Amino acid sequence: MKYVANLLVAVHTAATAEAFALGQRAGLEPQQIYDTIRDGAGNSVVFERRGRLMVDRRFLPATARMSMFVKDTELIAGYADELNLPTPMLDTARELYRQAMDEGLGEADAAALLDIMGVRHPPAGTGTGTGTGTGTGTAEA
Repeated sequence: MKYVANLLVAVHTAATAEAFALGQRAGLEPQQIYDTIRDGAGNSVVFERRGRLMVDRRFLPATARMSMFVKDTELIAGYADELNLPTPMLDTARELYRQAMDEGLGEADAAALLDIMGVRHPPAGTGTGTGTGTGTGTAEA
């Protein structure tokens, strides 16, 4: 059951980063994206937790390290291979986590996937930090 849950968390985190990247690239403010999605059908516990970190650009200290996601997705992919089950969404997410590791984000929160989606700086006027900011707030994993 742990693999099933962790697969969903890994894919939801990647989807959350991609949704924020799309919205920000389209000129939407991160807080607007968060508030709108949180109140709609696209919401999830992962979106609420990782999305809040993406809005605040608070990736350190990590509540769930990128390196942990790499380990977990590798284990899940191996198990799925044993079951002869294709996992196209997990495979895509796994590549994103690997890329984040290659870019030195292993100790950052998995929310830092937003950085590798091409949104390294918040839109002008947001007043938030950049990159793997070390905001002092806390969030649940």
